Amino acid sequence: AVEVPRMSADDLRIRVTATAVNRADLMQRQGFYPPPPGASPILGLECAGTVESLGAGVSGWQVGERAMALLPGGGYAERAVVSPGSAMRVPERLSLEEAAAVPEVFLTAFLNLFQQRLSPGGLFLLDEPEAALSPQSQLGFLAMIREALRTGSQFVIATHSPILMATPGARILSFDEPPVKPIAFEDL
Repeated sequence: AVEVPRMSADDLRIRVTATAVNRADLMQRQGFYPPPPGASPILGLECAGTVESLGAGVSGWQVGERAMALLPGGGYAERAVVSPGSAMRVPERLSLEEAAAVPEVFLTAFLNLFQQRLSPGGLFLLDEPEAALSPQSQLGFLAMIREALRTGSQFVIATHSPILMATPGARILSFDEPPVKPIAFEDL
């Protein structure tokens, strides 16, 4: 019998319904890609299922919610423990089986595609690009934007993400009520 993974006060535990197979899993199985220190020895870098329990310090989640998660390992197990920052709610339009392939496979492809499309000096209009990204992936996305800004690119982004709005030097415009007006990040 496999022991139920232990949680810290800052973790949530997911009862896994589905997982995905990706290259890193295959490499790990062959012994070429060891799990990070402290990670589950069980394969699986992503999963989807239902939140089973919450650590005392976790807010914003409820037991029973559908979740998908990016994991350092353990996605093939019946239960997986994850930091809330690496978990995302499963959109209603996705089955748990579909959602299981989103955190590692789809989001990596999405970020890689976006990175390849950034050209120096370009003007990019983005509508809620954070919708497909976990907070951790938003930070990676923000790093790509900052690098593109250094090459003269400009971005106009419609977003609700405090992570993206916190970009140093960003000019934030509020559309909450007419007229459209500049607003400081601290006043949001």
